[in-house]
Amino acid sequence: MANLRFALPIQPNPPPLGRRNRLVKRGWKGNTADVDFAGGVDAAPVANQIAAVVKFDIARRYRGGKPKMFIPGIAVGYVLDTAHWTTAFASDLGSSMSTMGGAIAEIATAGIALVTVVNVSMYSGFTSVENPITHRWRNIPQYRVSPLVDAVGGYTVDEEFGTQKRRRLA
Repeated sequence: MANLRFALPIQPNPPPLGRRNRLVKRGWKGNTADVDFAGGVDAAPVANQIAAVVKFDIARRYRGGKPKMFIPGIAVGYVLDTAHWTTAFASDLGSSMSTMGGAIAEIATAGIALVTVVNVSMYSGFTSVENPITHRWRNIPQYRVSPLVDAVGGYTVDEEFGTQKRRRLA
């Protein structure tokens, strides 16, 4: 087992991308916090673009993006073949996510108590608007009057490799 050490950026409001390069050249780097994470795996990780996909189970069904989390840096030992994780790894990750969700729900501080992990929907449909010059159409999302909150009831781990690049690499 190895101890992993990361410098996590603490930037609630990073500058816009256009200004960021000029600020970095002037020496602006933002704040960091050194955090130690005990544990780890001695095996080499899979390629950077490969991730385990954890889907958040909610009761509502709808068209569009669903709540999920991508977890990269998984050890090669959990690979079944060129496109899948082992069943044991997927099951263990799912139960670990459930444990983590329960631990998040127990966080309380100074008058604030978390109740459960939720998915919040801020949009409901869209309006199509045509650009008068290019005549191309663009979808403008419609904000909901009040956000729709769905409690996360569990977690499902895909046994198939995932990637945030939205293309299949395995």
